[in-house]
Amino acid sequence: MQNYLEPIKEFLLSTGFAQLAADPKVLIMIAISCLLLYLAIVKKYEPLLLIPIAFGMLLTNLPGSNMYHAYLYEGGHVDWALF
Repeated sequence: MQNYLEPIKEFLLSTGFAQLAADPKVLIMIAISCLLLYLAIVKKYEPLLLIPIAFGMLLTNLPGSNMYHAYLYEGGHVDWALF
């Protein structure tokens, strides 16, 4: 029975839902980006400014996107040579 459950467990741990549970700060950032999208689209509060900001926040914080690299910002400044 253990042999059957191991691939299922590995699959579930590799999904985005498991990665969301590993770092709850990402959920907060996704909620903030959804709030900004709501304000921009429904309430019409500065849509030309808020939509790109919220969309960028959403893309950066999606699990598995690997778009944010914290080591680039260590030391108090951006190391542009790494880009």
